[in-house]
Amino acid sequence: MKQKIENQTLPIINLSNYFGVKATEESKKDVVKKWNDAFSTVGFAILINTGVSQHSITALEVSACSFFAQADALKCDYSLGKYGIRGYTPIGLEAVGRSLDPALIQNIDSIKPDPVESFVFKNGGAPPDFQPENPMTLVPAVKMYWKEMETLLAERVLPLSAVSLGLPKNYFNKFYQCEGGKLGNNSLRLAYYPALDHGVNNCATRYGAHTDYMGFTLLRPDPMIAGLEVLYPDGNWVEVPPILGNAIIINSGDLIKRWTNDLWNSALHRVKISSTKSRLSVVFFTGPRDDALVETLSINGASHYAPVLVKDHLNEKIKATNI
Repeated sequence: MKQKIENQTLPIINLSNYFGVKATEESKKDVVKKWNDAFSTVGFAILINTGVSQHSITALEVSACSFFAQADALKCDYSLGKYGIRGYTPIGLEAVGRSLDPALIQNIDSIKPDPVESFVFKNGGAPPDFQPENPMTLVPAVKMYWKEMETLLAERVLPLSAVSLGLPKNYFNKFYQCEGGKLGNNSLRLAYYPALDHGVNNCATRYGAHTDYMGFTLLRPDPMIAGLEVLYPDGNWVEVPPILGNAIIINSGDLIKRWTNDLWNSALHRVKISSTKSRLSVVFFTGPRDDALVETLSINGASHYAPVLVKDHLNEKIKATNI
């Protein structure tokens, strides 16, 4: 029986021990080992000394909470009707558990909509992120945070991942680079879990068990209210406590698992909230550009997967998620 375990933390990786001015060859080797160990086991880690400013984190959290506090009718002005496109998605339109491998789903009709509302940005807050107009209270904070996430991805996460796999440090970057300087197929999702007494029927599971679709996910959970739970390799669910400062939770998604020929894990995770207060998560999904062809690396035995275009992989996942 799968149990929930509390007071156990994810692996913690100090990026200054690799990228900092005082980093040594020994400390760099230690970071590389921890990076590989984290993704080949639980698939999650907590990054500290990320270079992300506390100002950009706080500004986005405050702006997002102000947006979601508005009346539903005002928020729906920014809805395009389906999750995963752009803009606002009200409660009842997505069921992330449906995106799992069909072999893992006993009864897809039993997977109900997730009691969460969200706002998705696809272009860093710049047009045409959504219509009719950008909510101006959100855009400046989104642009600032987006820029810092792309820097973390391009200058820290991708090179360190390549080195950990014995590849040239710019190996993954070339799959992300797009014309005009844009970096990859990234998106920012603001996930808002309304207070339990606001019509959510006291449902403890707020976002069903799922894996992330694409590359690495850079997550900034609510700093005060826990909710994220990760399924560890031993079959137990582990509750992740709130993180402070400029720490970022990172996890590897389905495309990374495929790319590394199952060497790195794409772990099941979910959101369960017992608090009666609302909760906000800021999720930066990353992935290679749409036209990139992902072929498994020559590691971990014979290839387990056929080559796939990034856009085909993502579209299949999003289609399954929408109700």
